[in-house]
Amino acid sequence: MPFFGKLTDAQKRFDEETITRLKGRYKLKYGGCSSAELQTNLDKLGNSEFHSEDSARRVLWMGAFGSMQHIAARDREARRQAITELLRERGMVVYCKYCGKQIPTHSAFCPHCDRAQT
Repeated sequence: MPFFGKLTDAQKRFDEETITRLKGRYKLKYGGCSSAELQTNLDKLGNSEFHSEDSARRVLWMGAFGSMQHIAARDREARRQAITELLRERGMVVYCKYCGKQIPTHSAFCPHCDRAQT
């Protein structure tokens, strides 16, 4: 188990560094987009979160196919973070009053806890 722990810790560090690097590139790429375009792109990415450790386990068990999923998930996370930061800088990000998770800008209900936002 210590070997697997070291492997997942190294993978987490690598993922964090990669996401940070990619996020910077995506912020430059998306910086000229309107807030509506950014929100549309964010909606397309969905609300899924990237979990490095789970993804690293999938790579070990699934080999090359798991690696492709891992790389794609890491890229989605970098894009999601970049767009969220750009929207936050523009004052366009909204959070649920109850659970604190990010919700669509004009949402009447939180998709996470199903509570009304009025």
